[in-house]
Amino acid sequence: MRRLKIIIISIILYSCGELNNDKNLETRITVNTENPTTNNDEIFSSITLTPLETIDESLIIKINKLITHKQLYIILDEAQNSILIFNTEGKFLYKIAKEGQGPGEYGRISDIIINPHKEQLEILSPNGIVNIYSIKGEWIEDYEIPEFRSTHLMELVDPDIRAIYSKDSRLDNNLSLYSKSQNKIIFTAHTETSIFENISISLFRSPLKGSGDNLIFCTPFTNEIYKLSREGMSLIHSWDFGQYTPNFEEHSSLIQADENQIFDKFKNEVGKTFISFSNYEENEQYIFAHFMYKGGVQTIIFSKKLDRFVTLKSFPYGITEILDNTIQVVCDPEYIQTYVNNDSFTNNEIPTLRTISKNDNPIILKYKLKDSI
Repeated sequence: MRRLKIIIISIILYSCGELNNDKNLETRITVNTENPTTNNDEIFSSITLTPLETIDESLIIKINKLITHKQLYIILDEAQNSILIFNTEGKFLYKIAKEGQGPGEYGRISDIIINPHKEQLEILSPNGIVNIYSIKGEWIEDYEIPEFRSTHLMELVDPDIRAIYSKDSRLDNNLSLYSKSQNKIIFTAHTETSIFENISISLFRSPLKGSGDNLIFCTPFTNEIYKLSREGMSLIHSWDFGQYTPNFEEHSSLIQADENQIFDKFKNEVGKTFISFSNYEENEQYIFAHFMYKGGVQTIIFSKKLDRFVTLKSFPYGITEILDNTIQVVCDPEYIQTYVNNDSFTNNEIPTLRTISKNDNPIILKYKLKDSI
């Protein structure tokens, strides 16, 4: 099975981490793909719909990232290059739109994070510049990530360390850990990608995922999960889908093929048989994932307490978070009736459903898991 290849830089320059492949730290999760699907009302006790207020000032083109922080929804809309803030009841509060090159302005947004230790919003630009604002959008300071000029994604590892990721597979190192207090990179890795990822077949918006107090790195196609820490990264989960577990070494001959041939191979053959995560969330109790399977999408929930998983018959496909025992997902208005009308546990939200128009902002759905799961 493919592993992440870690490139260790000279100790004179960096204090480097190492990849920990200790099998005692790894959990192998075996999934029976023929497992029967489960009705949602057997898994969830209730659902809550929170429509995001739709007024001229709050219009959303697309939610690219959703951060739930205390009583706020903080939303990145890349098409507007702006950040919109709602309260968790859906009421629009304000919008941060300060694109420019002057003091207190930011460039193109590639990612955002909340630093809960300082109650600050950090905005990452592709050139490695990070602008820091208060949660209310007041500029505080800027800093620059050294030696990393193609930055697409960022997450917080601890109060000092940021994980920085680039989708540019041509880079020698596309994953780094940056210490803000030391203003230097303390760990680098090159994440080897499959031939299909190299032609921009992307299944994750971001492989960096919060997991309780930890940060994890998810590898699509190989379905391995690594924990990131100040010391580096270590493998914690590998998923086994039996005969559907991908073996992309079989397609190594495609390295000489052009992009159209590679894409056709994926579309007509590989994509119809393999399994890969296309959405992955984890906390201390549960793992939630969408995965590609036989050309479609399936949804699973894995209970760590019970050491078992269920395959859901129907679940929205969108940006997802696990908050304690609640799975929160973004749903477009045009699809909402598909997921709310079919299960008995959704009946209490029918009045809210009737107020939603297909031209409204997205809706936040909160599915509460039963205690037995």
